[in-house]
Amino acid sequence: MAETSIRFKVETRDANKKVAQLERQVRKLEVAVVKAGGTTRTAGAGFKAFGSSAQAASVGVKGFGAALSTALGPVTAVVAAVGGLSQVFGILKAQDFAEAKVRTLGVNSEELKAQLAGVSRELSGQASVLDLTSAAYDVASAGFNNAADASLILKAASQGATGGFSDLNTVGDATTSVLNAYGLEADKAAKLVDGFIQTQNDGKIVIGEYAANIAKVAPVAAALGVPLEEVNAAVAQITAGGQGAEVTFTALKTAFAQVAAGKVGKEFEALGIKINASTLKSDGLAGTLEKIKKSGADAGTV
Repeated sequence: MAETSIRFKVETRDANKKVAQLERQVRKLEVAVVKAGGTTRTAGAGFKAFGSSAQAASVGVKGFGAALSTALGPVTAVVAAVGGLSQVFGILKAQDFAEAKVRTLGVNSEELKAQLAGVSRELSGQASVLDLTSAAYDVASAGFNNAADASLILKAASQGATGGFSDLNTVGDATTSVLNAYGLEADKAAKLVDGFIQTQNDGKIVIGEYAANIAKVAPVAAALGVPLEEVNAAVAQITAGGQGAEVTFTALKTAFAQVAAGKVGKEFEALGIKINASTLKSDGLAGTLEKIKKSGADAGTV
């Protein structure tokens, strides 16, 4: 690495001249004081001269301070630049580490970096390349290790994080969980995240809560053929009624699991209603709930 020497020349001749004059007056004063006696007038004169020289020296020192300030201006700039460079080097180090991590999962880090640079520009810098590359590890861990696919997911997740007051990793994890549960490709990520945001808008839930819980329900719902849109509608409606997000998702998961295991439906047989995995798939969640509603069953049975 090349080294650069920086030299600064400070003009101090005027200040040095005044300081020298001050020293001479002090020496004269010392001689006058030593002689004392009838030399009080001489000492007084010395003090007077000392005062004049001190005043002059003060002006010189002020000039020296101004000269020093001017000279140190570039030094201040250099120090600031060095601090900025340290920050840049820190970012570069973190970027290298993030790229090294995704390479362990078979990701082409150079291609990914180029893709994410474009995503960062599209997002107007709301997520940096470093932020996106760091989050790419979890996305790749979920099976989306193609640079283009990872970029699509991360772009959608970043937009969802902004719109839902959450963070990139949380929304990214929820997106990949749902994509995998429903066997969807990365190009469906934006639509999924739009659904996350809509659920937040329609219910009493924030996207962070949704993202933290959707993985509980998505696999079993997908296995039963229940579309995510119906899951989202149920979540929005239940939370809007005052139920907490975690309790809502847990209840849905339990209900779906009971249906899948054939443990739900016997109570409705007396009412002429059949509910099982097949009917849930054909009728859908909304249709099943509507069927239950029309059956006249009491709230306890439901």
